[in-house]
Amino acid sequence: MTTGAVERFISLADSVIRELEQVIVNGDDRYPNAAIALKNARDWRDRAARGTLPSSFGPTFGLSKSDLMFGPVEERMYELERLFETRIRPYFEG
Repeated sequence: MTTGAVERFISLADSVIRELEQVIVNGDDRYPNAAIALKNARDWRDRAARGTLPSSFGPTFGLSKSDLMFGPVEERMYELERLFETRIRPYFEG
């Protein structure tokens, strides 16, 4: 069952969201594209909470193919993508 994976996904997304919200308020330039990252993390978290994440994305979130840089929060965004790819999506594919 993926309940634990979804809960982990939501928790990790929440931590990314909190950090990015603070970064934007503080104007921290170590986080380029923070607004885009925040929008994505909120969308992913909300879809996970509604149970619609598995049907929302193809094989990946597209982070690994993006030229955008997200600063110190980037590795956790990749972790969200990996969690989706390895623990959540396969469960729903059969």
